[in-house]
Parts: sequence; C-alpha cells; structure tokens
Amino acid sequence: MQTNATLLTHEWASYLKEHNFNIGVSLDGPPEVHNKHRRLATGGDTFTAAMRGIKILKEHNFQFGILTVVTPDLIDLGPHALFDFYRKEDIKNFGLLSLRHTNASLDEFVLYKQQYEKFMTSFLRLWLEVDDTSWRLREFESKLDAFFGLPHRLCKDGGPCVGNFFGIEPDGSISHCDKFTNDSRFVLGNVLEHSFEDIRKSEKLSELKKLEREIRQQCGKCRWFHLCGGGCLFDSISLLNAGSTLVNNECLEFALYEELSKILSRSKPVLEAIKEEIER
Repeated sequence: MQTNATLLTHEWASYLKEHNFNIGVSLDGPPEVHNKHRRLATGGDTFTAAMRGIKILKEHNFQFGILTVVTPDLIDLGPHALFDFYRKEDIKNFGLLSLRHTNASLDEFVLYKQQYEKFMTSFLRLWLEVDDTSWRLREFESKLDAFFGLPHRLCKDGGPCVGNFFGIEPDGSISHCDKFTNDSRFVLGNVLEHSFEDIRKSEKLSELKKLEREIRQQCGKCRWFHLCGGGCLFDSISLLNAGSTLVNNECLEFALYEELSKILSRSKPVLEAIKEEIER
C-alpha cells in the first residue's frame, strides 16, 4: 500500500503489521521541497504530518520504504542534501522516481533527462561510498541484479511488460499499468464488464504487444539492451510523442548503466569473482 502517511495512527499501524501489509510512504525529501509539491487541498503543508506517520511506523518496527520523486526542485537542492537528510532521519530504504513527462516538449524532456542522470549518478556514488548493506536503494539494486544475472526488482528493468501488469481506476477501467490511464490505446476494458481472461485473450492486447515490440526494437542497438530490454515503455512513448527517436543520449536509464559498468570494472572483488568464474 502506498500512502502519504499523514493520517496514519498507531491503530492503523498495528492493523497493517498484523496483516503483513507492505507500506510505501511518499516523501519528496526535506520540507522545502516536499511541501512545494505535496500540499493539502486547503493549501497547508504535509511534511510534518508525513514525518509523524513515519515515526509511528518506526515505533511499530514496521519495515517500510520511501518513494521520492526527483523533481527539478530536488535536483536544484542536490543529491548530497537529500542524502544527508535521509541519513539524519534514519531512512535507509527508498526509491528515486523520475517525473512522468506528459505532453512535454523534446527540449524539456532532454533537459530533465540530463539533470536526472547527473543527480542519479552522483547519488549512486554516495550510496556506494557508504558501503552499508542496510541502505537499500531500489533503482540501483535492480540494475546491479541485472548485471549479475539475478531477477530484476523493477518492472522497467524487466523488458516487455504489456499483459503482465494492469492498472485499475476507481471507475473500474483497466489499463496497462497506472501510467497509461489517459492513453486510450492502453485502456483495455472495465472490471464491471470484462474478466481478466477476456482481456488477456483480446485482440486489443495482442495489438498492444505488437506495438510494444516495435517500440522496444528501436533500442536494440544500445549496448545495454540485453540488460534493460528497452526500459520503461512509458518513458519511450513519452520520448516518441515529444518528437524524438530512442537514442542513448536521451534515455533516462543509459547513464546509470554506464556508471555502474565503470564502477564494477574497477572493483577488485568483482574482478576476482569474474576471474574465479572463468577459471571454474
């Protein structure tokens, strides 16, 4: 369950823990950034209430994660500031989400991509410098898993996804994951009228899978395609809608694979493990 934790109580925390819920809390960093984008309908701040909810989860020894959107404001604040903030608040399990670019121009998309990759690669170095396995950062761990042939942790690192996930809206409409609810091409039916078996067998889903293959094939010449399979389909379609082709210097994930490759190639334990595997 994903929550902003502003209304979380001890009673709720006890109930959720008793029934083995996994909880993610939306927190966009320090108050000066979080409060700019996550406000009450009345205009009030939510940071203090969110941190109170996080404190309650900690008091109940709840294993929870934080999801943070890397907004331009957070990029301006810088990776060191976010890193220090999470360290101060003893938050060690989190993810760093990229913005969803809906109807963005190509210039806006590319500018954000450049800022995002710089932020993420800097954060990656900070994360590795800590050298503490209790620090869990899902975007980095998922890609490290891919490098070592382990199952991916994020859908965007797993290649083809159409038909594997569904997003359901309050009105019952079913789309291919929650990112595509406003794209009629990806709306597949409604739970009030269709079964998932109907949707899986539908001609529309077959056409979507064909479209997905055509889009992902455009990434086929990338040196990291064998690991990511074309990345997040939503990001690719957003780039195409903005007037781009799918090339390395505009991919949101390319720089992270490059940076990880450089780091791993200089890692003595990794090189020794590779040597041992080759000899074996």
